[in-house]
Amino acid sequence: MGTFRFRIGDYRAIVDIEENKIIVLKVGHRKDIYK
Repeated sequence: MGTFRFRIGDYRAIVDIEENKIIVLKVGHRKDIYK
């Protein structure tokens, strides 16, 4: 399905959704997550 970003306050979660699975790729503070 694809990769998605979720905002939770100052934190971001990057997840990949495949068929019936959600795979968490990365979780971190927004200043560090995209480095």
